[in-house]
Amino acid sequence: MNRFYRSLALWAALLLLLVPTTAYAQEIGDLEDIADNEAIVVNEEDGASLFEFAFDIVRVTDGIVDQTNLALAYSSCEACTTVAVAIQIVLVMGDVTTVAPENVAIAINDECSLCETFAVAYQFVVGVEEGPIHFTGQGMKRLVQIYKEISEMWEDLEDGDIEPEEFLVALDALMDEVRVILDEELVPAGKPEPGPSVSPSAEPSTDPEPSGSPSSDADPTPSPEPTTAEGSPMPEASPTS
Repeated sequence: MNRFYRSLALWAALLLLLVPTTAYAQEIGDLEDIADNEAIVVNEEDGASLFEFAFDIVRVTDGIVDQTNLALAYSSCEACTTVAVAIQIVLVMGDVTTVAPENVAIAINDECSLCETFAVAYQFVVGVEEGPIHFTGQGMKRLVQIYKEISEMWEDLEDGDIEPEEFLVALDALMDEVRVILDEELVPAGKPEPGPSVSPSAEPSTDPEPSGSPSSDADPTPSPEPTTAEGSPMPEASPTS
C-alpha cells in the first residue's frame, strides 16, 4: 500500500471510531500497521492496567515528509487504566518536495466505569539543508535515558505512586528535553563538534477524553489491580529514501 492510500485508510478508520458502535475493538485492530509509528492498546479486562509505548527515529532523504505517528487507547472495562504514548522524531535532510506529516492521538472510553484512558502523540520534524546528520553520543545517550524514564514513569503510575495528571506533566517536561537535544545535539556526519543550528518543530497531540465517544459519568480512579505493561524497544534511526 503506497503512502497516499495508507494515509486515506488511516483517516477513514479514525473517522469510523468517532461514530458510536459495538465494533470498536475490531476497527482498532484494522489500524495496526497503517501508521509509520504507532502505539495502539485495547483494554477489555476489568481492573487491568495496559501501556503501549512507541518511540521512533527516522531519516528522510528523498524529499517526502509524510510520516504518520499514532497513539490510540481504547477501554471497555471497569476500574481499568489504559495509556498509549507515541513519539516520533523525523530528521529531514536535503531539499523537500512534500511536507505532510500526520500526528494523531485518540482515547476512547466505551461503556467504561471508573476507568482512565489516555493517548498522547508527539511528532518532531527537523529539517536541515546540509546532510547527512546524526545525534552526538551524548544526545543519543540522553534519548535512551528519556525512553527508560518514560517506562519507569508508567511503572509508578501502575503502582499508584503518581496520578495520571502527574504522568502527563512529567511526560511533557521530557519532551521539552527532546526539543533541546534536537537543537543542540545534532551534528554533521563525521564531525563531533556541534553542527548547524536547527529549529525543531514539535506537534504534540493529546486526547484523554475524546468527544463523541461513549463514557461513564463516574469520576475516574486509578486501577486497583494493575496487571501488565507493554512497550517497544528504543529503535535505531532508520533511513527513508
